Amino acid sequence: MIKSGLLSAECIEENLGAILKAHYSDVSFSTEVRHHSGAFDVEELPHRLQNNEGQAMKLQALLPEAGEILLLEGPPGSGKTTVAHILVSSWVEGPAHSLANVLDLSILRLLLYVDCSAAKGDLFQEIVTQLSLVEKTSTEDKLRTLLTRSSDTLLLLDGYREGNQLFDESLKRFLCKRGGCRVLAVTCPGHCPTLKETVGTRGVLKLQTQTVKY
Repeated sequence: MIKSGLLSAECIEENLGAILKAHYSDVSFSTEVRHHSGAFDVEELPHRLQNNEGQAMKLQALLPEAGEILLLEGPPGSGKTTVAHILVSSWVEGPAHSLANVLDLSILRLLLYVDCSAAKGDLFQEIVTQLSLVEKTSTEDKLRTLLTRSSDTLLLLDGYREGNQLFDESLKRFLCKRGGCRVLAVTCPGHCPTLKETVGTRGVLKLQTQTVKY
């Protein structure tokens, strides 16, 4: 257990990174990505990822800059959640991941994956609960402080859909004070009109259901 005041902020961050990687390994993100590889051709991904103007984007575009918020939109069945899981497994496995040469997440010390479709509480309650951080980080407040001051943290919101007032309001408060935290929200078109307005068209990426032919 990380006790308040006994460890430096950097030590807390390093410990949390190890805890998160162990958690993601336990829930088998990498296994799930491999399981879907037959139906979802990962090699196609760079050709299916576009910006809001329809231009093809490199996989590295999925990593927001420090303090940036990005939206990844795609219709049902386009493989958005698989893409989110690829990001998680890329971070966990590092250079050993099959896409390490085109998707380098080594700059990240923390990646917090939240399944928004299962969210019942506010943002930080969901982070603590879903990532099994109870008794492993001291308080939600400490976690909030850690995220808002860190530029090497990615908050990955999978399946986000506005309409859960408690979650929406807590996310809005966090985004206003996020500092350098990077945020990627994965969603269906039309599910996040308020967040999309905040992000603007330049912050929107699109995932096509089929490979774009040139």
